[in-house]
Amino acid sequence: MLTDDLKATIHTHEVENQPEPLEDYNLVGTDVALREALAREGADWAEPALSDFGAALGSAHMLEQGRLANVHTPELRTHDRFGHRIDVVDYHPAYHELMGLCIKYQAHAWPWNEKRQGAHVARGALTYMIPQVEAGVGCPITMTFAVVPALRNQPEIADEWVPKLTSTEYDPRHIPVTEKKSAQMGMAMTEKQGGSDVRSNTTSARPLGAGGPGAEYELTGHKWFCSAPMSDAFLTLANTEVGLTC
Repeated sequence: MLTDDLKATIHTHEVENQPEPLEDYNLVGTDVALREALAREGADWAEPALSDFGAALGSAHMLEQGRLANVHTPELRTHDRFGHRIDVVDYHPAYHELMGLCIKYQAHAWPWNEKRQGAHVARGALTYMIPQVEAGVGCPITMTFAVVPALRNQPEIADEWVPKLTSTEYDPRHIPVTEKKSAQMGMAMTEKQGGSDVRSNTTSARPLGAGGPGAEYELTGHKWFCSAPMSDAFLTLANTEVGLTC
């Protein structure tokens, strides 16, 4: 048995030069430059909501969710246990909690839901704070935000999708979008031979009927990179008879 004196002689590790963990703080309240920018760019009206978001992100709980979302990486399940092809990407609950928080505070849709001066700046502040806790959720949030003005070029598609894409409810279930109140959208652009040179894309889109804007097409090709693979739909770049389009 070790005596107290012997224990004292073999104790070798006492950490004395480290600060306390940075947690339970407000990402807005502690960022003078951010608050000054909001006032300068006409978005100071958004500071109360941004401050609430900053306090939630800076909490010890949410910082831990950011850590867990990176420790437990996404897992692709190509088939269920009966051999049926499903191609589902499973995410840790921490990831979904972060997504839910971002969507609640409209990081994906603020300028589309609130058309007033500074709305884009306010959303920029949200997306500036998100990666201070976890960067991965920024992809689906940004993709969902970015598709809205593109879809509005096709009103009948926008009427169906934009209300779900701008919803402040988060629904990660793998079910038909017609059964959901909200949706996220990804993008499939890049191909192996082209990278950023999208003019070299070979994926083709063949009309299933008369064709034309807003009609149904069958896609044939191979995308090398797909942003946010758990999304409900994707803006996909492909060649039609009249040229390259989404």
